[in-house]
Amino acid sequence: FTISSKLSSMYNLFKGIAEENYDNKLTIIDSYSLSSVMLSHVLYAYEEVKKGTEIEKIVNEIEQRKGTDKLYFVPENLNALKNGGRVSPTIAAIANTIGIKPIIVLKDGALEKDKMIKNTKHAFTDFISEFKTTNPISEYDYILINFDGKQTTIEYIFEKANEILGENVLMDGIVPINVCAHCGPGTIGLLVSPKINGKSIKDYM
Repeated sequence: FTISSKLSSMYNLFKGIAEENYDNKLTIIDSYSLSSVMLSHVLYAYEEVKKGTEIEKIVNEIEQRKGTDKLYFVPENLNALKNGGRVSPTIAAIANTIGIKPIIVLKDGALEKDKMIKNTKHAFTDFISEFKTTNPISEYDYILINFDGKQTTIEYIFEKANEILGENVLMDGIVPINVCAHCGPGTIGLLVSPKINGKSIKDYM
């Protein structure tokens, strides 16, 4: 498994190695995702291998799992997006001055801007409330990830998540380096990932 080929060259690199050195006996899967969502796919494949499921069937089932997850990120400011040439210095300066920031969504394996928000705390509690209906906790893991995010914001989101989802449902994690490079320090993200045959990722920890 590799992180999304739209975020890294890892998939093409490993695919080339498999073709040149292993006569395509290695199956390289583009997760079209990252972080704990990719881990969910890995653990699913692991469970299927243990059961003796054929590789072709596992690959097909992984393909069906793709796109059932949700990944939303909110940077603390637009500095990293400006430095990466993704927004102009003028837009970054105006947005930072008035305190608005974009919601970054992983869609079809790529990071895209969704909309601008003012309040990060409220945005994440709104995400959780919305996803609770479409992605029930009986079938999905909820993971809050951050890279040097504001502790008061993180604590607020966990408090509200306990009210919305139930105690200790929301897990915590770290923003992957690819997102850090894109969004910068202070980024907070919410991952909603399908469980592994009814098991949570934390059951493997």
